Amino acid sequence: MESCGLYIHIPFCLRKCNYCDFISFEYKKELAEEFLLALFSELSLLSQEYDQTILETIYLGGGTPTCLSGEELARIIEGVKEHFPVKEGAEITCEMNPATGVEKDLKIMREAGINRISIGVQAFDDRILQYLGRVHNLSEALKTYYTVREVGFDNINLDLIFAIPGQTRKDWQDSLEIALKLNPEHLSLYNLKIEENTPFYYDYLNGKLKPVDEDTEYWMYQDAINTLKNAGFEHYEISNFARPGYASRHNLGYWHYKPYLGVGPGAHGFFGSLRYQNTDDLEEYISCLTRNKLPRQEELHLTCKDQMEEFVIMGLRVLEGVSLDEFRKRFGESLLEIYGTQIKKLIKLGLLNLKGNYLALTEKGLFLGNEVFAEFLL
Repeated sequence: MESCGLYIHIPFCLRKCNYCDFISFEYKKELAEEFLLALFSELSLLSQEYDQTILETIYLGGGTPTCLSGEELARIIEGVKEHFPVKEGAEITCEMNPATGVEKDLKIMREAGINRISIGVQAFDDRILQYLGRVHNLSEALKTYYTVREVGFDNINLDLIFAIPGQTRKDWQDSLEIALKLNPEHLSLYNLKIEENTPFYYDYLNGKLKPVDEDTEYWMYQDAINTLKNAGFEHYEISNFARPGYASRHNLGYWHYKPYLGVGPGAHGFFGSLRYQNTDDLEEYISCLTRNKLPRQEELHLTCKDQMEEFVIMGLRVLEGVSLDEFRKRFGESLLEIYGTQIKKLIKLGLLNLKGNYLALTEKGLFLGNEVFAEFLL
């Protein structure tokens, strides 16, 4: 059987944050029940198509999965296991908003098999949280973290955002220090992006929002790298840091170009040479599955060239880099021959280096990743 990951998109939120362009809708119990029934239908259809597949990771993302009750989340895990075999010791992650952490629900989630929690804190600063449009405050974030820990979860990630307008390097450092005092196993750090069709985007167009300058953004990133390395974290991917043994196995699957299935509105999947995306319209999603039809919005059959590009770009996100042997094993050709001109140019610019059998970003290249990735589009 072939191993793969499963991503489940839960499309509900308490409210939309000012920076968020993810697919989400206001939680309503009746609509949530319709969604769950459609989700189980999608799992059933996929299990027939991928009947020789075993899941090694499951990731419940959103939206805010914990808008659903513990019982509803347990039903999802049960539904997955009814349709797919799940490896012993599989990593099963659930994202949560600090405003939705209830001890009773967390206990049910843990009993259902969820063994990793990712908390969207974003900042340990009430002023910044309010600016971002988050529904929780600092006190709730701390309380939620302690509750998750007390329930028995021993693998916790905290999401934090930097390069927020009005945020100083000291503000950012303060958030990092509070996070370290909590002693999580994993930290994901993201620089704020102004996404289209968000409140921040319209503020930017109207001159009400001025993005953080590139120098400040760079030094915030470097501050985080230095602080977390000194605290014993491994910087294993551009935006991700982990205690030894706690790297996100699900996300490593993406970066190592392993297959994964995606279910739920707007979810993506990748298997063999097929990459697909579900419709992001919740009503259409439910309607398709009521008619026993997969809710595909787009299907793309990747050429060998497409797969080479994706393999390199995804692999370069990991600090270990891209394996030259793995590239040859997968494609039957030498990465250094296919991309020789680009690699020489990027090494000369100090953005890439060759470390034994791996091609990897340099410290300078980490901050300029998108510029590096663009060079590998054949």
